[in-house]
Amino acid sequence: MRFSAITETATAALVMYLPLASATVYHATRKSREGALSQVAWSNGTPDVCSQFTQIRTGDGSPCGIDFYVQENGWRNGPFTLEGCGGNGLTLERSHAFNSNCKWSKDKITCSGGAVIGTGGIWACS
Repeated sequence: MRFSAITETATAALVMYLPLASATVYHATRKSREGALSQVAWSNGTPDVCSQFTQIRTGDGSPCGIDFYVQENGWRNGPFTLEGCGGNGLTLERSHAFNSNCKWSKDKITCSGGAVIGTGGIWACS
């Protein structure tokens, strides 16, 4: 019986550690209501993208080569890194190993406070 309890606890811990196995990480440029730009990321488990994004960097410079984390249903996941800026497309790495290729779309998200996420489109990495 004790072995079973330990196994169930270990299984639960492993499941909680791997919530992004089938999730999508998104990246876009965010423009605040005042016009300030920043590079942001979020996952499909982020409840409110307009207020719960992760800022990769300020400004409109390259987001590549910078470690960042995203929230996924209350869990902090990463580190993620974008690679391939200035090339034919982005690649997402997790812990500096290949995770997925990213696809661009012309979508954008308009937030109620006047901010816009995706001023140059949105990258989806899954």
